[in-house]
Amino acid sequence: MADKKITALTALTATGKVSSTDLLHIIDYSASPVNKKITVSDIFSNANTAITSYGAYTHDFGPTNAISGLSVVIPNATPAASAETQVVVNEDGNAFVDFRVETGLSASAFKVDSSLDTDNGNCNTVTVNGDFAKVDFRVNSDTSTATTPLLHCDGVSHGIAIGKEDPATTHLLDIAHTGSGAAEKSIKTSGGIDVTGVSTFTGNTTVTGNITCTGIEVVNGNEIITDSASAASITVATTIFNMSADADKTITLAAGTEGQIKYFAMKAVDSGNKVRLHPVTSGSSTLQGANVYIDFDAAGEGATLMYKDSKWNIIGLAQATPAAS
Repeated sequence: MADKKITALTALTATGKVSSTDLLHIIDYSASPVNKKITVSDIFSNANTAITSYGAYTHDFGPTNAISGLSVVIPNATPAASAETQVVVNEDGNAFVDFRVETGLSASAFKVDSSLDTDNGNCNTVTVNGDFAKVDFRVNSDTSTATTPLLHCDGVSHGIAIGKEDPATTHLLDIAHTGSGAAEKSIKTSGGIDVTGVSTFTGNTTVTGNITCTGIEVVNGNEIITDSASAASITVATTIFNMSADADKTITLAAGTEGQIKYFAMKAVDSGNKVRLHPVTSGSSTLQGANVYIDFDAAGEGATLMYKDSKWNIIGLAQATPAAS
């Protein structure tokens, strides 16, 4: 054909091109300048160079204008409060545009599934470690506040730790505490807690309000006192006297904690002898009332005491004898 200027050629529209066959003119400088041709698809298949955009512009990646997979919206050359640059995944909210992040061990370390999950209430799902690989999920807080993670979900031990890492393998949830000593706290809740199963408490527990028990009260911890003992423990609930020597015996009981209950029972004692329980602090009796002792002199006798207002109060007695001296 006759020579023409580029400006005189017929324009090829975006919808009219065929990327696999339409050609562009290119000069190859790999050896010496040579005029060559290249298809549209080839020139974009491996650009191998940095692509930079300046100024206000919107870059949209998707199959059609109505379905955006990834959109970079730059409304202003200089971001400002009224013109913030945004990176948006699935801007059009299409049910079949998902977002997925892979790692070395997981093909779905983080996945946003835009499709409806009809088995779970017709919802969308955001999943960490979607293929059940060895992937941990970790949330840190300000390092000036703590050096351990705020939240750590361990993909190996199948445990969740709050305020620490490496959750205990014996529990699903392992929570650290703040403060020290009596100020150590782990959980605060403004509502109630429903617990199904057996619970173990280590340490003192304070309850403000009424306790309603629909079953029987089972208090763990007991001791058996024999002839060699001189004091009853205040760290166990039940003390049992099992005496064999032909002599009277005095057993002291130190001050307890407010509201503490202690149980005493006589298993065995020689005829004519007794065990004298003497609640005492700094040499003075702490038994409420005029009496200062409780004498046990027969098998089957018992007493229940409650520590209240710095005194041991008798709230139950079975044939044992309170005595003034």
